[in-house]
Amino acid sequence: MALSNPFKRWLPRLMTGTFLTTSIFFGDLNTSKGQTDIPGLSPHVKTEAFDAQTKLQLTANSDTIIYSGRDSTRLAFLYANCALTGQTIDEVPDTALTLWENMQTLKNSTTIMGPALADFSIKARIFYGYAKMSNTVGLWSGYNGLVEITNDAGYSQNFRLLCQTHETIHGIQSANKIDKEDMSWSIWDFQRACMADEAAAQVGEYLLALDFYHDSVPGLLNEKRDISTKVKTRLLKEFNAAQADSLPYAQDLSNVGESEFYTQFKDQGWLNFYNNWTLKHYITWLNYGWLKAPSEKTYGLETARKSGYISEDFNFTAGIDSLPGNLFGTNTRMKQAFDYAECTRRCRTRGEKDSLYLAATARLKKENNPYLGVDMKEVGKKLSDPANKLNALGVMDYFAAELKKNLPAPAGNKSKTRKP
Repeated sequence: MALSNPFKRWLPRLMTGTFLTTSIFFGDLNTSKGQTDIPGLSPHVKTEAFDAQTKLQLTANSDTIIYSGRDSTRLAFLYANCALTGQTIDEVPDTALTLWENMQTLKNSTTIMGPALADFSIKARIFYGYAKMSNTVGLWSGYNGLVEITNDAGYSQNFRLLCQTHETIHGIQSANKIDKEDMSWSIWDFQRACMADEAAAQVGEYLLALDFYHDSVPGLLNEKRDISTKVKTRLLKEFNAAQADSLPYAQDLSNVGESEFYTQFKDQGWLNFYNNWTLKHYITWLNYGWLKAPSEKTYGLETARKSGYISEDFNFTAGIDSLPGNLFGTNTRMKQAFDYAECTRRCRTRGEKDSLYLAATARLKKENNPYLGVDMKEVGKKLSDPANKLNALGVMDYFAAELKKNLPAPAGNKSKTRKP
């Protein structure tokens, strides 16, 4: 999913659950599988008939990815309202013409990344369409092979091109099957998977802007709503330093990407947003009973190294040697919420007498975890309430405060807790 600014991007979109799908990391947890339209798109019928041959071409599995959501009704709507990179201008509906033009900009450029992204989108048969969005500016759906971009007229063409880049990278991650979650993972493995994929997509935007800048097209790098002056200055400094080493240009660009990948994890607001995102979906899975008992399976470094793959010739995360150990930054309460969520999961899947659950509960008591005793079913209900305006941590804080108000004063050193 794409955010609108590296310093402000989390502010308008804290966990409202309005996404057609989650980010690529969350796979098939889709909030709109029954929909036949896209919010914000007006019905539009192209003059070209949606004939049987076209339908066969678009519903058939592409060489790179399978879409389970391209039923006839949905596909006809997408074909009438969205653009495919490989179409001619006469085949593109007016509702998606500018998005098609952006993909042609990538396709016809002499950059490293642009043609590779466009080529993938053609092979993967990705639709690009506008949608009304209140909590994000771009989304990728692996369910029906769709990139949605905000229809807010306040955003520039360059901004939308960067968003399309971000979401197309998520499509590549999906095609490479690195977005496949394992329901026996710990919450921290889900966190690492989400953060790695999103960091790579964000950094991919930066690298594309640098790639065009190197090709004497500075407009993307000057798009301040997505690349702040501070980030631009940092990127140019890193890029100039990389070029001083007299390495091939692609290696210079890749080196900047690897450096920026690590830098992304220092952005506290970005960490807060995606931790809220992970926590919300983890709680949803917990309450639906989809999480399995914890296992030894983990999200590994080899998978993370594929997150920045753009083509066989360019992968800026291929050389990363580790993932950051601290993915909470300075947000201690978020870490405590994750700890309690994982403890609750162990209780639900292993039982109250499980030795590791008892040990985890004892540790949380010793650490004075503020969420100990919070009813996670109630948390899940509130998070799914359309009227709720709080993010996941905000809802956890709400119930922790309610619990504190309702608990009787402890006797001696004993503390009262409830079943999670």
